[in-house]
Amino acid sequence: MVFNKLVLAFQMSKKYGNLVRAWRMLMDPEGKMYVCKNQLLKVCTKIDFKADRKALWRVLSAENPTATTIDMLDPAGAEMLANFQLWFKSRYGDHTGFLKAADPKGTRQVHHAHFKKFLKENGMDMTNREYSRLFNFLDLQGKG
Repeated sequence: MVFNKLVLAFQMSKKYGNLVRAWRMLMDPEGKMYVCKNQLLKVCTKIDFKADRKALWRVLSAENPTATTIDMLDPAGAEMLANFQLWFKSRYGDHTGFLKAADPKGTRQVHHAHFKKFLKENGMDMTNREYSRLFNFLDLQGKG
């Protein structure tokens, strides 16, 4: 059954670059932070997932029989997103406040180097690899 989860993770990462981006764009575009079985099955059809879908659902819904969350698919990615969310909410209130601070000119684009510099200067302490990973999670178009 874990094999099915790995196959799904591979297929989603291959198509979207990383699991968090795939989750946000494919599985949970509305940002509810959970998906039900029907949504998962639609995604499986969309990406031509050939493995056992029922077994996949059993693995991903082990903690909640009616829904699954990103942490069931990518625990480390989910933790990184949660920590980032706690950090920016404590400093900026919400994502709008964060974006205004990170992009004061309102260009609606924050490039990787600026993102890293902004986080560092504002107390988000991470390794270079973690900054890059977080940026890639948030960069839905994958344009850097």
